Amino acid sequence: MMVAWVSSPHPSHLDEMVKATYALLEEDVCDRLDAHNLILMFDVTALEMMTSLFSTLQSQGIHMSMVIGYAHDSVLAKASRVAQSAFDHECVHLYQILLYELKYQLSETTEALHTKLNQLEHDDRLTLKKYLEYHMNTILASEALYVHRNTFNYRLNKAIESSGINVKIQPFSLLLQIYFSIETLR
Repeated sequence: MMVAWVSSPHPSHLDEMVKATYALLEEDVCDRLDAHNLILMFDVTALEMMTSLFSTLQSQGIHMSMVIGYAHDSVLAKASRVAQSAFDHECVHLYQILLYELKYQLSETTEALHTKLNQLEHDDRLTLKKYLEYHMNTILASEALYVHRNTFNYRLNKAIESSGINVKIQPFSLLLQIYFSIETLR
């Protein structure tokens, strides 16, 4: 599941997005809509459709910012605040927010992600890191950790479930690659 957190300074703009999203709900593209914050939950296969909807509304003069993330939590909430100020009228992924914060020496979203990932068990966190370090190759990553391939896959799936971040999907693997790189620089 992916989440888009849409924000706009004008409630009427959100009303247009809500109307368009309800149409997508009827087509079973979205699973949930929270109109108060306009949080849209959708399958990764609908990402192109959601960004197309956003672009269509933008072309009609409806200006808003959209952050595409992995779950409705404090990380996405903080990223949406950064997006409103830095990426106004744009559609961005969480990894773009991290890069922006790195460039301008900010850390609001990065710290929230740090807190979230530190709640994982050490083995699960290390599994995520090795999985990305070995370019999503589970055999090489399991060998690097000296664990059986099945044990590695179990830990990887457990880490994905615990964190809510599916590193098997490109935008989120990139998010954690950037995060782990930032951690190395600290």
